[in-house]
Amino acid sequence: MHGLGNILQNAMQFATTAVAVSVEIDAHIIKVIVSDDGPGFSPGLLGRLGEPYLSQRGEEHEHLGLGIFIAQTLLERTGAELSFENGMVGALQGAAVMIIWPRAALAL
Repeated sequence: MHGLGNILQNAMQFATTAVAVSVEIDAHIIKVIVSDDGPGFSPGLLGRLGEPYLSQRGEEHEHLGLGIFIAQTLLERTGAELSFENGMVGALQGAAVMIIWPRAALAL
């Protein structure tokens, strides 16, 4: 829950006006896509997201850039795979984070 909450919080902070969450479930996977209508991920950082101490926020925010790293680590411990993209991946045009779990990883 903390990992997913962090992804949602980041989307809300960078969104211009909207955040969308979609969930797809089938016999094999559970997929959650969090997208926003903000500026998207910086192209120079896109391939490195999830590394510690990496942030696209300005220095005036005094931000360490650990949020996505921690969220990814927590979610991967549950069996999830994350991908970070820009453009129309979810319902909106900004940044999007796709989280996919094998159904077996979350089975009780």
